[in-house]
Amino acid sequence: MKKFYYSFLLLALFIGISSASAKVDIVGDFGANYGGSDNDRFYSLDWFSDGSYVAVGSTKSSFGTITNSGEEDGLVVIYDKNNNVKKEFTWVSEDTNKSERFYEVKVIDDQSFLACGDATLEGYCVKFKTDGSVVWTRKIGNVSTTNKYSIYKLNNGNFLISNDNVLSRYYILKSTGEIESNVTIGDNQYSGGKITEFVAFNNNIIGVGQSNVTGNTSLFKISNTGELLDTKVFSSDTSSIIDDVDVLDNNLLLSIETGVCNNNCVDVFGNNHNSSGALAIVDPSYNIVKSADLGLAGVSKIVTNIVDDYIVVTANSGDGIHSYLMYFDKSLNLVKKNEYKFEDRSHFSFEDSKINPLNKNVYIVGYIAKEYGTIRNNGGIDAFVMSAHPVVTNESNQSNGSSVVNPSNDTSSENKTEVKEEKKEPIENPETGAFVNTLFVIGLATILAVVVINIRNKKKLFRL
Repeated sequence: MKKFYYSFLLLALFIGISSASAKVDIVGDFGANYGGSDNDRFYSLDWFSDGSYVAVGSTKSSFGTITNSGEEDGLVVIYDKNNNVKKEFTWVSEDTNKSERFYEVKVIDDQSFLACGDATLEGYCVKFKTDGSVVWTRKIGNVSTTNKYSIYKLNNGNFLISNDNVLSRYYILKSTGEIESNVTIGDNQYSGGKITEFVAFNNNIIGVGQSNVTGNTSLFKISNTGELLDTKVFSSDTSSIIDDVDVLDNNLLLSIETGVCNNNCVDVFGNNHNSSGALAIVDPSYNIVKSADLGLAGVSKIVTNIVDDYIVVTANSGDGIHSYLMYFDKSLNLVKKNEYKFEDRSHFSFEDSKINPLNKNVYIVGYIAKEYGTIRNNGGIDAFVMSAHPVVTNESNQSNGSSVVNPSNDTSSENKTEVKEEKKEPIENPETGAFVNTLFVIGLATILAVVVINIRNKKKLFRL
């Protein structure tokens, strides 16, 4: 009988541990394509306080209320919180023979926003009202062809503006549109110095990118009024650049393009890697805590968002053909990876992603070259909006990757015009959930075993 009781206890423990395993999956809800018969792209988005948002990019089409000027025009689309188009319009510079694109947008308040881009490599920032009217336009530097922009709103209402320019500097732009000053971050006109993203951290502003000597992968400490205080150089590898930065608890999370690796490569943080992208955590003194290989080849445009217990990463392959959506835990362990692609290698590009402040879904904008699932194609390249969120289920076999090829080319279904909004249960950390479930079942099994053993002992005593 004693063997029976011990067997019963071990069985209960096994059941508890097995049932506590969790699987994390990624659900991506695609909104409709946006565009006409020619090429249309979204490069960036930002949120208004009520859950509506603005997406910017470029268009070469004429459709609906959009009339093309002959070349690419800067495109602005404002969506309500239910993903319906509220307002759509274009912007062209004074020289109508140039091509205009908006690469970055920053909401100022619920009535205005700032969009920055270029008109055939001349940098521009335009302040718009939400009705489409222009408040002011400012030419700001010269832009190279890699299209990296960042906008940061200072506490005094001014802006830090950085574009991928040949002058290697960032700008302090007054709220009224005048350039207050600029700060050089490179050693000569073609040094490649650039800041790709800003974030507030420890009472200062952190900028990331490249600086000083050609190709240095660097981090910049900037005051709240825009002065450059210090530069931390991680590497002089000319193929590396920090794409994005976020605050992860009390540290900084960096995403890095590390260049294509053939074999026996070391990333900018001294770790062996076999691909061309990495995540890294650095502490408040900018010491490296940990880094992790993304496991992607030819990666570009890495964007990170932190949602609850997850780091959400969007990235493209270097040739702009495949896009990736990945979830990591806060220790940089890969939880799930989805690859979005066409079998014929048509373009599929994720350009920017930001968190919806209302439901914490990550919204992604980009463009595709053909139909994908419920998204129809009106010709050429179409822009799109996608909403992604993690779903946790209690399943034992967790998968770390999947490939999402075009799921359907069924043109008989209706053209979807909205991103699906789903009611979600609170997301449970798979590790925490598994641990709690395990403790619960172990405790229950232990109590049950003790009760049975006590009953058996009492029976023995009674017989005595």
